[in-house]
Amino acid sequence: MKKSLSLLILIVALTGCNSYSYKDATSEGHVVTGPAGQENIDKLELFYQKFLKHEEDKIRIVHFTDEGDPVYLDLDSNGEQIKFSRDNSDDKFGGQSKGRKRTTCNQIIKKTGQRGESQGTEYDLKDCTSDIGYSDVTNKEYFLIFIENEEN
Repeated sequence: MKKSLSLLILIVALTGCNSYSYKDATSEGHVVTGPAGQENIDKLELFYQKFLKHEEDKIRIVHFTDEGDPVYLDLDSNGEQIKFSRDNSDDKFGGQSKGRKRTTCNQIIKKTGQRGESQGTEYDLKDCTSDIGYSDVTNKEYFLIFIENEEN
């Protein structure tokens, strides 16, 4: 009985230690998006403005899946280019190509308009050195985030 209880406690402790939550990402100051909403989105606009002024900056965007798994997007700009990495290692339903992939991009673009049935602003990376799984294969773009207008 003691062995069973000890094993159960160990399993619960180990699985509980590996969870990274929406609250964790928000409190660390990351741009966060997922079923629970969006937080710290102003940091992405600030990153965008700094890139246009050729200033250095870096941010992390954490996308939470419907199941609550984090997917990390890291953007590190020297003012001329953006080193971009996408890490879906913690996505339990991420498929066979899970892991961290990297490329370098020359543009971050901001589009305002319709996406599906929502009106808002979308940020994408473009003009990248390699294909690490384009979101938009035709335009060779990586989707970062869509921010829905508040009146929608």
